[in-house]
Amino acid sequence: MNQLLLNQLTVLLWKNFTLKKRQVLSTVMEVLAALLFVIMLLIFRALTDMNIAGPYHFTPQPIATMPSFIKDAQEWELIYIPSEIDVVTEIIEDVKRNLNITIKVRGFPSEVEFEEYILFDYTSQKVLAAIVFDCDFKNKTDPLPLQVKYHLRFVGAQRTIWWPDKIGWKTRLLFPNHPSLKPRNPNYLDGGSPGYIKEGFLAVQHAVDKSIMLYHESRAGKELFENIDTLVQRFPYPSHPQDKLLWISSPFIPLMFILMFSSIVLSIMRSIVFEKEKRLKEYQLIMGLRNWIIWMGYFFTFFPLYVAIIFLICILLFIQIVEEPILRYSDCSFIFVFLTCYAIASICFAFMVSTFFSKTRLAASAGNLLFFASFFPYNFISEYYGMLDLTTKITACLSANVALALGINILIKLEIQEIGVKWDNLWTPANLEDNLNFGYMLGMLLLDAFLYSLVTWYVEAVFPGQCGVPQPWYFFIMRSYWFGKPKIRKIGEEAKSIPVVHNCYEAEPSNLEAGIQIKHLHKEFKTKPAINNLSLNIYEGQVTVLLGHNGAGKTTTLSVLTGRFAATRGEAYINGYNISDNMAEIRKDLGFCPQHDLLFDDLTLSEHLFFYCMIKGHPQNINCVEINRMLSVFNLQENYHTLSGSVSGGVRRKLSIILALMGGSKVVILDEPSSGMDPMSRRATWDILQHYKQNRTILLTTHYMDEADVLGDRIAIMVRGTLHCCGSSVFLKQIYGAGYHIVLEKEPYCDVDNIIAMIQQHVPGSMLENDIGNELSFILPKKYVSRFETLFTELEMRQKALGIANFGASITTMEEVFLKVNKLAAPQRSIQTIQPYYLTYKKMRQDEQQNVNILRNYNKPIFPYLREIATVKFNTGVPLYRQQFYSMFIKRALFIGRNWKLMFLQIIVVLVVTTYLLLSLHLDDNDIPERELNLSHYGKTIVPYSISGNSDLALNLIKNLKIFLKSKNQSLKKIKGDMNNYILENKDCRTFCIIALSIKVERNKTVLTIFFNNEAYHSPAISLSILDNILFMTLSGRDASITAFNKPQPLPHYGSNTVPVNGLQIVQCLAFGISVVVGSFSIQTVTERISQAKHIQFLTGVCVLTYWLSALLCDLIFFFFACCVLLGIFRFCQLEAFVVHYNFLDTILIFMLYGWCVVPLTYLGSFLFNSSTAAYIKITLFNYFSTMFSIIIYTIVQFYGEDFPALIHILIKTILMALPSYNLAMSISKYFDDYEVKRLCAREFRSIYMDCSEPFIQNNVYGFGEHGIGKFLITLATMGLVFLLLLLSLESVSSSLKNFVFRNVLFYFYNKIRKGRHGVHSKSTKEDEDEDIRKEKRKVFTLLLRLQNTPLVLNEVTKIYFKCPVVKAVKNISLVVRKSECFGLLGLNGAGKTTTFKMLTGEETITSGIAFIDGNSVTKNPRKIRSRIGYCPQSESVLNHMTGRESLIMYARLWGVPEQDINEYVEAFLHSVHLEPIADQIIYTYSAGSKRRLSTAIALMGKSSVVFLDEPSTGMDPVAQHLLWDTVTWVCKTGKAIIITSHRMEECEALCSRLAIMVKGKFTCLGTPQHVRKRFGQVYTLTVKINIAKDEEKVKEFKDFIKSTFPGNIKFQEFHGTIGYYIPSTEICWGKVFEILEEAKVLFKLEDYSVKQVTLEQIFLTFANTDKMKTYREIKLQEA
Repeated sequence: MNQLLLNQLTVLLWKNFTLKKRQVLSTVMEVLAALLFVIMLLIFRALTDMNIAGPYHFTPQPIATMPSFIKDAQEWELIYIPSEIDVVTEIIEDVKRNLNITIKVRGFPSEVEFEEYILFDYTSQKVLAAIVFDCDFKNKTDPLPLQVKYHLRFVGAQRTIWWPDKIGWKTRLLFPNHPSLKPRNPNYLDGGSPGYIKEGFLAVQHAVDKSIMLYHESRAGKELFENIDTLVQRFPYPSHPQDKLLWISSPFIPLMFILMFSSIVLSIMRSIVFEKEKRLKEYQLIMGLRNWIIWMGYFFTFFPLYVAIIFLICILLFIQIVEEPILRYSDCSFIFVFLTCYAIASICFAFMVSTFFSKTRLAASAGNLLFFASFFPYNFISEYYGMLDLTTKITACLSANVALALGINILIKLEIQEIGVKWDNLWTPANLEDNLNFGYMLGMLLLDAFLYSLVTWYVEAVFPGQCGVPQPWYFFIMRSYWFGKPKIRKIGEEAKSIPVVHNCYEAEPSNLEAGIQIKHLHKEFKTKPAINNLSLNIYEGQVTVLLGHNGAGKTTTLSVLTGRFAATRGEAYINGYNISDNMAEIRKDLGFCPQHDLLFDDLTLSEHLFFYCMIKGHPQNINCVEINRMLSVFNLQENYHTLSGSVSGGVRRKLSIILALMGGSKVVILDEPSSGMDPMSRRATWDILQHYKQNRTILLTTHYMDEADVLGDRIAIMVRGTLHCCGSSVFLKQIYGAGYHIVLEKEPYCDVDNIIAMIQQHVPGSMLENDIGNELSFILPKKYVSRFETLFTELEMRQKALGIANFGASITTMEEVFLKVNKLAAPQRSIQTIQPYYLTYKKMRQDEQQNVNILRNYNKPIFPYLREIATVKFNTGVPLYRQQFYSMFIKRALFIGRNWKLMFLQIIVVLVVTTYLLLSLHLDDNDIPERELNLSHYGKTIVPYSISGNSDLALNLIKNLKIFLKSKNQSLKKIKGDMNNYILENKDCRTFCIIALSIKVERNKTVLTIFFNNEAYHSPAISLSILDNILFMTLSGRDASITAFNKPQPLPHYGSNTVPVNGLQIVQCLAFGISVVVGSFSIQTVTERISQAKHIQFLTGVCVLTYWLSALLCDLIFFFFACCVLLGIFRFCQLEAFVVHYNFLDTILIFMLYGWCVVPLTYLGSFLFNSSTAAYIKITLFNYFSTMFSIIIYTIVQFYGEDFPALIHILIKTILMALPSYNLAMSISKYFDDYEVKRLCAREFRSIYMDCSEPFIQNNVYGFGEHGIGKFLITLATMGLVFLLLLLSLESVSSSLKNFVFRNVLFYFYNKIRKGRHGVHSKSTKEDEDEDIRKEKRKVFTLLLRLQNTPLVLNEVTKIYFKCPVVKAVKNISLVVRKSECFGLLGLNGAGKTTTFKMLTGEETITSGIAFIDGNSVTKNPRKIRSRIGYCPQSESVLNHMTGRESLIMYARLWGVPEQDINEYVEAFLHSVHLEPIADQIIYTYSAGSKRRLSTAIALMGKSSVVFLDEPSTGMDPVAQHLLWDTVTWVCKTGKAIIITSHRMEECEALCSRLAIMVKGKFTCLGTPQHVRKRFGQVYTLTVKINIAKDEEKVKEFKDFIKSTFPGNIKFQEFHGTIGYYIPSTEICWGKVFEILEEAKVLFKLEDYSVKQVTLEQIFLTFANTDKMKTYREIKLQEA
């Protein structure tokens, strides 16, 4: 790895760790979640004592004795098969005698007929057992062979056992799957389940074996059995510390470890996909970072977090924090390594999953499913563990979660065995049956990590999403992939000029090198061409501007050049490198500023610059100098340590530009770099770009035509992906210019018709170009230039009489060129973005003006169809509430419908996962395998034996035992002394001994005692089988043998005794699916809140109750649908308890009460998150965690029972009852158990040990007793209401509470501290205020007593952010806005405009002062003002899942537009902002400009008195802006007060009747545009563009000419041939200025000029920039 790559990896890790540090709360929560279950175990370890259990001694029992329940009954049947064989009948009769009980015998010809009898005949419950002889009988009279095989078939569900997890003969298993306390079932002499002794199995087995022996050796056999007694006895067990906690929690511990790490794995997925979705990863790649380095950065970011958590886990597990550690025998270092291997595998798993998704929300949902689904095979493995071979288990370990779970399972088994996991038993299995060990687990985890990484690498290469060019599927066998393509740079080949096919292309410079060459480039998306045969050269040392309407293909072109998209056809070269082959080389010298700021919100500005400089390879010492210099150039020094997420949009754009320029980038591509900047910042950016273009190739796009005019050495205009013209601004103006433009600003009393007539009288052919708001513009033909002087002279003389506030003139503008090119390229309605309605209407007006002077009625709306909706009467009262509720419900339903993939995935999760887990419980398991009673199945074991006394029989028995065991590959060991003592003292024997034999020769009899190790399920029957075999061999010789099988009967179809599950197991199966569904209810809630869409909805007057109840109803309906899916699953899995008869209604009630409770809780929890994806993940995990957590706690508490102090017991239950998931778990569990118990108690043949008395059985399942669910349902219902009331209170009271805290508490202490600092008696001096501002304050004071008819009144409004340091964002502003007034609020980024809007709309609190809307106080009556405000915030506040039409219909209903008028009402606003072509498209697909138009339309709707528009035209092309102005003008005339902020000064001049300039939170000037201009702008502004390159001497002469011609002039700007002057207007008239400039145009070869009275923008810059203020003062002094 070279030094650059090492530096890149280092700085990437620095960046990642910095981001994690800034998100410290989230990281801490992940760590705590990971430690939660271990801490829980530690707490219970502290609360419980580890008792010393034992020693356990068990007395021997006679083998032949039948259980009492069989003896007492009179109707048992003994079945034998085959019934037609005489010897079988004879044997069975002898068995009947040997059993010595009253029993009927019945024969069946075949096993098939017997099974049909068992399955379908109710009387089959009388069958005690069936004996099936597996001998090859040819004839009825055939004898019984010497080698006998038979099957004993007892009932599948034992009669003496009814506890669910004990049921069944466990014929699949040799040992318990889950660790058990030693000894197993210590309270049972017979060993407990599976019940070989108490079910009578051993008695019947021995009777059959005895009958077989007697058949072959009748006399000797009788003599033998008269001289022996056969006994059976359990292995004793020594005293030992009994770890009940580890045992009772062992089934949950594997899942606990999965849950512990789940939040980190999902966090990794979310982080990776978030960077992909927000294009942050793409931007890092564009800036030169390698893809594999990014992946390494991810790994080494999360791996230390894993290691730290694992370290803490190991401390909690092994250190003796309480009386005893949790793990006492295992090696801590070994467990640390094991969990670390899992960490590596799980990180790689997260990487793999993240490559398949590009949307964070979908990745979170699917990742959640895949992570837990990868664990679910463990349930199957655990159930069939003893039957599965090693290959199957190893294959299952391809899932890292399964490998972890199996490893934990082995760990717990060895801990309970008091062995533990250590390095020296790495390859040792946990018991004789097991073929798996820890070594395999470690190896598989590392293999998993490798395989996951391999998939990540392949998928990332072939399906990169939106982050690069895809590789072919076979890329890994391509030589070029591994060794790269030749880095061919075409530096010797000159850029070929584009052939000039018509006069729209200017000849290209021959003396410059093309930094970017585009040749016949095509890009198509599906069937839509975005770039069509584009050829363009972009030269070094120049700024080339690419213009086009929204959707013209500009951004797509830049995306192809930067490597985001692959070109469909054609090629492009950057610095001589082909973009298809050498993108890595290109990106070393490439700087890019995207259209949307791709910044890390939690990095500061300086950190961004440092990060990307290091990526570019700059030394660290140079970086610091470069960072400080660039921040100084852009005047961002005060934001050095400010997070990018907390600065304004303009500052973020500056940062994006700096990133593009830094690092010595030779090619700089800027996509709308100045959008969102204030005018001063925009001009500063122009200066900087002009400075930095030397030795750089700069390509930029923009919607600011003046920006293109100033910066563009060459300008290219695209329409529909096709280049239509290219050249300098002068060239394009000559081609497309229509003449001179005169722009007039109207007074309210302006007589437009007289002005039109006068202009056309002086200049024939003049045409009205525009009449929007306060602005009139005309086009004057070039051929009448000689008449302009008289026209301007008359305009100046009659200015006041005609009602003209201001006027100016210029040659053709770039805006005119742009509109004309678009109109010619896309005539009529072929292109949506040209705004055809506007052009048609404009042409109609122009034609009218050319043909006849029309007396215009200015009371007529600009759009006639808007006038029709002005008479709409809005609903009130109940009809309004009904409409609002319906609208909110439809909005929520549309979210579910439009996000069908996510919702469908959730239903699939519920369906597939729940079904799989329930089926894995064997709810209907008729396929019960047989088990041969053979010691060989346990592997090579040790069989100890002892002899007390001597006899020939004993010697023969031992001799035959040796022969028999040798054939089975078993070891025989003779011991001296008592067998019980040997087993107690020998630890190895308890592990490797399954059976033992004791022969005691007494005076009259020989006592044969067989011992069985009860840890092995089938040891009693195997020990008896061995004893009977050696007896048989003693009687009949070595060839004699009896092979017995345990083959349980199938469970009958009419119902069995029970099913092998309990209610808590069912809850575990349901938990994940339900949690996923519940978590999804937070997505829309968080999305609406963070996007401000919820705030906008509240501003229509919709009440809190309507908003949340509609959401609750919609979500409960979806939840009901999910519950119906669960009912279908229950039916499929034959869970009768939930679906039989009318029980499904009970089930629905339980689920819906849970939904009623948990959905409002989810809404409350959503307020903790500012990301919908984070909310979805965390709430899903919380619900799943809380369900499993409550089950584990409940299980432990139930097991320990009285061991806990009473207070602790009550406290735990109270805490658990506060969790909805616990109440659901208990309701489902107890309901199921109650049904099963009642069903079993109602059966004729039920378990003899079953308690069917009170209170175990309740008549009413809804009772409040121990086994009733009433208290849980009441709790769910009550908590649901409590959560809903809390939610409503939070929404209703929060604003009042915030107002009280900020206004009465914090502001009080603020004033107290401030007074203390300035002295007790000192008074704060008032800041100097402008006279107009003081007048406004006096006006406000007089209006405070009569506010009803005034839309907006502000009095001394102040906003302070109480942070360190304190920020005073708004300072004592006072303002009155009347009806039909459009008020403009101007200011730099960060001046306080948006904060003012947020205060007035109720989003932020007013720290001091008062504000009234229609006479209602904003602070005291926030609810009343909501329905009086329209608001278009600066951010996107639209609902992306709806269409534009649906959004407007929703807001129309919220405002109360009658249903019959809604379509017409909405259509009018769609027309007004020209969204009808895309009205039925999903808003997610809209461009930024289209979203702004929609937001503005929403703000203008309804019956609001005041409309706040925060930069409404950002991102719009010029035509869209003019349309917006028309609409706003009309709405203003309807009586609404409109307050608008904008960075486009021409927008404010066109729309605003009054305005204020805001600097650092306070007003610096206020008044009408005319008044402001009159006070601060008695000068002309002259802007001239002259070609410096052609003749620098001419430039000097021109400057001297201006200096001598216009005394007192002041030059205020000069860059790249554009020179600006302020000229005093008091001593020279308009006509004279124009005449002089026309002469200068010829004399000095001016490319362009404009002269006008000083504009608002220049006055704005004056107040925003103190240096400019000096300039104005200098002019005033010279005038004086």
